[in-house]
Amino acid sequence: MRKNIARKCLCIALASAMMLGEAGTAMAASVENAADGRTAATVAAEEQADVAAANVSIWYAGAYKNSRTITINASGRAYRVEVWVNGVKCGEQYNGEDQQSFSINCEIPALLDSTYNAEVRAYDSNGEVTVQKVSPVKTDKVSFDGDPSVSVGYTVGSTGYAKPGYVSVSVYLDSRHSDEVKYEVQRATKSGGPFTTIATGSESYTSRLAYLDSTAKTGTTYYYRFRIVSGSDQYVKTSKVIATSKTASVKVGIPEVDQLYASSMNVSEKIGKPGVFLWMTSNFANQYDVYRSTNKSKGYRKIKTIYSADFTDTAVKSGTVYYYKVVPKYYDSQTRKITTGKTSGVVGVKFIMNAAGAPSLIQTGNRSLKCTWAADNTADVSYEVWAKRTDITGDAYKRMVVTKKNSCTLTKLDPNGTYKVMIRTVKKSGAAVRYETTDTSERTMGY
Repeated sequence: MRKNIARKCLCIALASAMMLGEAGTAMAASVENAADGRTAATVAAEEQADVAAANVSIWYAGAYKNSRTITINASGRAYRVEVWVNGVKCGEQYNGEDQQSFSINCEIPALLDSTYNAEVRAYDSNGEVTVQKVSPVKTDKVSFDGDPSVSVGYTVGSTGYAKPGYVSVSVYLDSRHSDEVKYEVQRATKSGGPFTTIATGSESYTSRLAYLDSTAKTGTTYYYRFRIVSGSDQYVKTSKVIATSKTASVKVGIPEVDQLYASSMNVSEKIGKPGVFLWMTSNFANQYDVYRSTNKSKGYRKIKTIYSADFTDTAVKSGTVYYYKVVPKYYDSQTRKITTGKTSGVVGVKFIMNAAGAPSLIQTGNRSLKCTWAADNTADVSYEVWAKRTDITGDAYKRMVVTKKNSCTLTKLDPNGTYKVMIRTVKKSGAAVRYETTDTSERTMGY
């Protein structure tokens, strides 16, 4: 119906145009536009937009993550150009005239687990704008690898005794991240919370987060955890929690043994005898009660109270398996109070007498040398002392002494000779005989 009416109107307008000339033509154009549903204002706007499109063009617009930043690039032609990210303008460039080429680059900090929506707005001199959106950029997430570890550190005062000084807590991330990892350290006095944030921080190019809590009170049990947060800025308005670690607890002021180790050793550097060497790591214990048994589950007997973190048990027999555990203690020199900690786990080791070590040679006279070596003095072991001169070409080793002790004196030596000495361990087990030869030692007489 409307089309028929429009046609009739158009015919009338054309007829009028023939009679009225140019005025009629203008009236006919207006009627034709009206027939298309467009007004004269609409036509003018479209014509202006065509002009703007000719003055403005965006050749390229893109965004990407580069290390710890988001970069937005764009190029094209425009009087003025703007870059917007998440509704916030981050860059602007004036070119001074229409169809002027532009190249713009913007960098903003990248926050973890965030989305960045960018767009480029190109304007002509009349203020008409062409907008091109950029594909969203999403940043990485971060998670934890394993549970946090926690231990009590200590300080040593003027008395020489240690006392609790801080709590060390740390946790590993799923990988090494170049991004800035923002985190919170939270603490509670109950396993279920409530947790309070006691510290915040950020790390880059790291796979581990760590914190020292110097406000912990002696005698209190604390529960710690880490939270990774995205953070916020002008482009990301709200910070969110990305990951929360599990909790780790520690009681401050109670000595504990973190690790207990034991090994069979032939010679103790401290006492020159073979035995089982124990050493341990602890938070701040300053003495230990050492217990030993030949049965893993029972029969433990206290054999020594030690005041350092290592000990050699020489009262052992070759071929026997021994089990050890220690009770850590803390002595407070000011209160003279001893706090007993938790008994360590059990470690077991089989003590085996190895060959004697290289002998120690000491000149005791013009023609004599005293030789000393490690020994376990068991009934089935004896030692042969062999020596030769190295200042004479082709001299061979000669057996000088046979003994069950761990020392002897070689006599009737040349006062100017150079002697190389070795110890041969002889172990008899029934009809079988086993020989083991030590490293050698050398000594020149007269020096």
